[in-house]
Amino acid sequence: MARRLPAAPYPAAPAPPPSGGARWSLPHYVVRERRLSLGRQYEVLDPSGALVAYCKQKMFRLREDIRFYTDRTQAVELFRLQATKVLDFNAVLQVIDSATGQVVGGVGRRGWKSMLRDHWRILDRDGRVVGAMLEHGSALSVLRRFIGALAIVPHKYELLSGPEGSQRPCGEIQERFQLFGDTYDLRFDPKVLDGRVAIALAVCADAMEGE
Repeated sequence: MARRLPAAPYPAAPAPPPSGGARWSLPHYVVRERRLSLGRQYEVLDPSGALVAYCKQKMFRLREDIRFYTDRTQAVELFRLQATKVLDFNAVLQVIDSATGQVVGGVGRRGWKSMLRDHWRILDRDGRVVGAMLEHGSALSVLRRFIGALAIVPHKYELLSGPEGSQRPCGEIQERFQLFGDTYDLRFDPKVLDGRVAIALAVCADAMEGE
């Protein structure tokens, strides 16, 4: 009798992304920029590698308009970032749920403070400050702006929750070391921060600060 060979150990396929509100309540996302494309494009993945959202920034727009879809077909829009002012040095972008049209939060750039160290405010749906994103390492942040060779050093951002003056850590955004393309690990407490706002911060860190 011929001996039966064991089945080949094929790796399991990534689990499908969570649906509904659970899509935005994961404690860890991977935000990966897609290069060799027109305009900025990003993939938002869960830790298993499943696509949670696909992002494309419209080209040639004075007002920031960054949209997130369920997949690369761009058939179903999930949420978008929309600036409240045109070319505002202290830019404020609202995070808007596309299905309801409701503002779920926002992110605001601290213009002068970001000259030497990236600094963003985290806003609630009413525009109140409820946290911040700060670039890690003040000395390295300054040197990076004047020494081009340091651009290869991965960025790291600390996420803070609470009103200004009484903020505490609630997560981080860590860029991976790689020679081509930008990939960020986003870890945070989903009970404190809406996943859509956290993802918006990671995209802003790359699209508006990291370059």
